[in-house]
This record gives sequence, structure tokens and C-alpha cells, in this order.
Amino acid sequence: MTTRAELRQRFWESLPELQAVPAELRPALAASWLHAAQLEHASIASFGQFALQLLALGAPAELVERAYVAALDEIEHSRICFALASAYGSERYGPGSLDAVTGGFSTDLQTIVCANVEEGCVGETLAALEAQEAARRATDPAVRAALEAIAFDEEQHAQLGWAVWGWALGVAPELKGAFETAFDRAIASTRAGLPDDASGQELEPHGRLANSTRRALALRNIEEVLTPAKERLFTA
Repeated sequence: MTTRAELRQRFWESLPELQAVPAELRPALAASWLHAAQLEHASIASFGQFALQLLALGAPAELVERAYVAALDEIEHSRICFALASAYGSERYGPGSLDAVTGGFSTDLQTIVCANVEEGCVGETLAALEAQEAARRATDPAVRAALEAIAFDEEQHAQLGWAVWGWALGVAPELKGAFETAFDRAIASTRAGLPDDASGQELEPHGRLANSTRRALALRNIEEVLTPAKERLFTA
């Protein structure tokens, strides 16, 4: 896999050199990578807030550290995605202000861990697996390298989510039902939220999965990855 130093040189110091792209695909690719960049940018704040919440709960130092590391990962992901949006588009894109950093946050264990179950365990697991599949389908070496790095980090973030859930079950076993409800809610939302059409297939060589691919992948991973992982956690 491409090293961090190579990624920084390729995506931070200059725009990546991409293979030839049909002109008619460039606007859609720029918009899709820009959307990804904005989501990654928002995740910086999410993990920073999560680290503070873990501190407020008295969580183990290892979990707090991993949350801060995840926030730093998201900075890198954001820069990579903005660079790809810029390389595919006709202008240079970058982050703007983010309202999320000015809001308050909960310090209630149930609220925090339920959100973690939905966003960390379910969301990050599916994101990691989606990035892996996108990297597999990408034909551009620069895009593939970016997605492989992102997929690796997202897998670490997912593991953090499951570790936090396991820690919370240990300190508050009476909340098991609430956490399981949050998991089921996230699964239902995922099933309902992904459109099942073939739009975007022409973008897959450039790292952006078609809607139908994303839906099929998510549904398979719910059955083969997420549900078994929850069962292992509950029987540990």
C-alpha cells in the first residue's frame, strides 16, 4: 500500500496526476469527490467531539487516544478527497467553515454509545468495506492508492466503534437493549436509504460506486459482517 509520505506528496503538495478522463464525466466526478471531501471534513469534528465525550465518561485512555487519531485520519482523508475533486474539476476546492464545531454535545453514556453504535459500528464498518470495493474497481493508480489508504483507516475507526460498544456493555450491561435497538435502527435506515438504480456505473473506474453497487454491497455486508459481529460482541 502507498505510504503516508507518498500520499502527502501526491495529494497535499500538489494535485494528483490522473489518467485521461472523458470530459463529460469530469463534472460528476468532481461533484462526487467534493461531496466525499465535505463528509470527511465533518468527520474531523465528529471524532474530536467523540474523544471529548469519552473523556467525560472516564473511558480508558486507549479509546480516547484512538478517537483523536481517527480525527487526524479524517484530516488526511479530507485533503485527499478535496485534491481529487480539484483534479477532476475545473477549480481548486477546499474546506470552509463548519457549524458543527460550535455546538454543545451530550455527556450521557446511553446517548453517546447509541450514536457510536449507529455511526461507528455500522457506519464506519460499511464505509470501510465500501472503500475497499471502490479501490478494487478503480483503474486509476492514484485513485486506487487513495481509496486503499482511506479503507485501512476506516477499518480502524470501525474497530474503535466496536471497542467502545464492548467497553460500554461492561460498565452498563443494563443498556444492552438500548444499544441493540440503536443497531437495529441503523440497519433499517441503511436498508431504506440506498437507492437501487444503476446510475453512476461509468464513475466506478474513478473510485465512485454506482448506487446499485453500493446497495448490494451494504446489504451483503449487513448479513455477512455486521450481524455476526454484533452476535460475537454479545456472546463474548
